[in-house]
Amino acid sequence: MGHHLAKKGDRWAALEPVRQGVRRHFGACSAKIALGLGVRHGWGPQYTARQFYAE
Repeated sequence: MGHHLAKKGDRWAALEPVRQGVRRHFGACSAKIALGLGVRHGWGPQYTARQFYAE
C-alpha cells in the first residue's frame, strides 16, 4: 500500500494508496493486474462507494 494526503477525503482519494501499492508490487495499475488481491478497509462512505469496489 501507499499513502496519500488529500484536502478532501472522498472516494477518489481513498483509491490512490491502493493504486500506489498495486503499481509498486505489480509494476503497473491496469485492469485485472491484481486479480484476487484482497483489501481490508474501514466502513467510511469513501470505502463503500461503487468506484472503490469497481477498482
